[in-house]
Amino acid sequence: MPGFVITKQIAAPVETVFEVLTDHEGATAFTPGPVKFTLEKPGSPARNGLGAVRKITGAGPALREEVTRYEPSTGFSYSIISGAPVKNHRGDVDLEERAGGTFMTYRVDFSAAAPLAPILKGVMKLVVGQLVTGVVKTSEARAAGRTTA
Repeated sequence: MPGFVITKQIAAPVETVFEVLTDHEGATAFTPGPVKFTLEKPGSPARNGLGAVRKITGAGPALREEVTRYEPSTGFSYSIISGAPVKNHRGDVDLEERAGGTFMTYRVDFSAAAPLAPILKGVMKLVVGQLVTGVVKTSEARAAGRTTA
């Protein structure tokens, strides 16, 4: 199963990072390009929580992801439920307090046909990397009392 891991140390409290990370509609503000996040179905008990379905539109077909784990200040997980040429896609984001801030581990695993797997892995790693950069900048800006990164 192809996959990758991105780790980051973030100069912001874990609660702030979790809030930025799970604000599905807010991700549009810090994701480059024509990417737009919308919440199609609210989760429970929090709006962005368990069972929430977010739609991601951009240059290609719309993706839909469902939140499968929502643990405030610890992390969350999601699966792509439509729109991607992959199977068994799972993203797991774990957060822990470390060194006066937050250490984030973002793991992605999926299955894809052999010829497409390396290409899809590269594209996903690029897109998730851009999202992570936005989460880091936005979280650190909020922690420093700024409204924008």
